[in-house]
Amino acid sequence: MMVVAVRAAIARPFLRVLGFATLPALCLGVAACSMPDLAPQNDEEKLVAATLLMLSGRGPVCVDATTIGQPLSVFRTLTSNPPPGATPPAWFLPDRFRPPAALSGADLYRGAQADGAVHIDQPTNGTRAVAQPAQLMLDRAAWLLSAQEADRAVTIAPSWQPAIKARWWLRNRVSRHCSPTYHVSNPVRARDIGFVTVTADHWGTTYAFKRDGNGWVARAQWSNWLY
Repeated sequence: MMVVAVRAAIARPFLRVLGFATLPALCLGVAACSMPDLAPQNDEEKLVAATLLMLSGRGPVCVDATTIGQPLSVFRTLTSNPPPGATPPAWFLPDRFRPPAALSGADLYRGAQADGAVHIDQPTNGTRAVAQPAQLMLDRAAWLLSAQEADRAVTIAPSWQPAIKARWWLRNRVSRHCSPTYHVSNPVRARDIGFVTVTADHWGTTYAFKRDGNGWVARAQWSNWLY
């Protein structure tokens, strides 16, 4: 037992660096033990768990196991400086997010060789826009929260959703057995409203959540965008 405890003390800093949760000391020396299934505990974890419900795939859905990035940076950029001639973005009723099939490296090469340009489909929203009063409220809340630093990363537990495969980000980059790979932003919230952005391949979307009892539920989805 003393040897197991010493090994755990030595390994703990390295596990933190690699992004893994620290295991109980005994688990480092016993192959049969397993991590307990833990439900989301705080609002940030619950927001990310609610986001996972909105992801769709043909089979298992692969997600980077740790959230990263600001959820409203694209919203702030496109709202303050929209591209010329672009349709103004809006909020729609929430829908499950699955981007079109990404172009392969061979597709990109052939397109560049043929005419020097590569076409990537513009994403669309398949649901109706929310009512104008809700549009204004969501725009205001998103604009105010876009100035707030979202620096609380969330580690996604595989037990949160059975269809989700939360994997180390490097494994998702080198393995193509599960495609697309979704990347979830850090959540940002204030009182009863929160926002989380999801990207996959060339596309992204932002979800607005409202508090629902002890959890969160998707209320709206911002215009899907290409990046």
